[in-house]
Amino acid sequence: MWGLVIIGFCLMTGLFEKWASMGAILLIGLYYLSHPPLIGYKFDAPGEGSYLLVNKNLIEIFAVSINLVFPNSRLIGMDRLIYQLINKGRK
Repeated sequence: MWGLVIIGFCLMTGLFEKWASMGAILLIGLYYLSHPPLIGYKFDAPGEGSYLLVNKNLIEIFAVSINLVFPNSRLIGMDRLIYQLINKGRK
């Protein structure tokens, strides 16, 4: 539960975005594997619809992987302040 809160906070504020994105992909991947959207696979949790291999968790994995590829936090996140302090010390 705390991992979910910390990862969500870091992604919303843009703090340590690369590490938070990797953690989010791992966490959502575990959610996907624990309740896979397969035909005939029934479990106790109520279903959200009828999906075949692609559900909201898989879409969220792809969305978070975009944050992992592009350096958005260096432009508008808290990481921008950290990189400015690091680069200021190098000059």
